Amino acid sequence: RDEAVGGCGAKLVSDNWDALCRRFAEVWKECYDPIALSSSSTACSFENVEAFDTAVEGARQAAASMMEGLESDLRVFLRMEEQRDKIQADRSTVLQYCAEKRMMAVCEKLRKDMEAQVQASKDS
Repeated sequence: RDEAVGGCGAKLVSDNWDALCRRFAEVWKECYDPIALSSSSTACSFENVEAFDTAVEGARQAAASMMEGLESDLRVFLRMEEQRDKIQADRSTVLQYCAEKRMMAVCEKLRKDMEAQVQASKDS
């Protein structure tokens, strides 16, 4: 009898966790999508990775406020591999974009410096 009750209880817990995960996924999508969309390499709006990390933390806080009373379960959900992988992939995109932007700025400065040196040598 205990095994049957335990089996039903385990099924109920599993079903409830699955339903809760679906709700967490909806809330997280609503809070995180604006960040995810802006971190694509073609339209990165973040000046640096710290700004991205701050935006992710803001999304986490917004999701937690929407799931009031279930914050600890939400933290478990956000530590699941799928969410961590998506956030890390977006963070890597932001890092790459920012590095490319800095490199382009350095190249532009070097180009201007060289042009100024060439002009100075022509003038003398």
